[in-house]
Amino acid sequence: QGERAAEAERLLELFKAKGANPPCWYRELADGREKPYYSLNAAIFDDHMVLAPEPPPPGGATDDGGATYGEEAKQLPFAAIPYGEPLDDAAVRRHLHPISRAGKQGRVRTYECIFWIRVWDKTSPDAKRRWKSAHDGVLEGMFGTYTVSDDPWPGG
Repeated sequence: QGERAAEAERLLELFKAKGANPPCWYRELADGREKPYYSLNAAIFDDHMVLAPEPPPPGGATDDGGATYGEEAKQLPFAAIPYGEPLDDAAVRRHLHPISRAGKQGRVRTYECIFWIRVWDKTSPDAKRRWKSAHDGVLEGMFGTYTVSDDPWPGG
């Protein structure tokens, strides 16, 4: 029981320091906050999604482990993702869930973390229900998301 109490105390201190859902890959800002690095890109279309790669960020987590983000990326199934192909929601879940689960189960950091992705809205004006379903129901359930409005879609 002492071990469980020590682990609970460690998690409480971590939560106080990092907040809820800390990013798996991040850079530290001057004020001590952590700004997430993005692990991949997604575009939501009327009837499918397309994923585009994002190179692993430089460096590694300064407080945990010692591996670089690039080394961590090689341990996760990023290379198995069919980038550039139209995917239905089930296929997106199937390919991204193992990455999401690795973060949330503490297999990337010694604590639970989430990966972040950039998302582009490529739906037609009358398909906003589709956008909400794919964004909120599929992607946001697994990752932290940032909706891109200005940058061009890197997937072509």
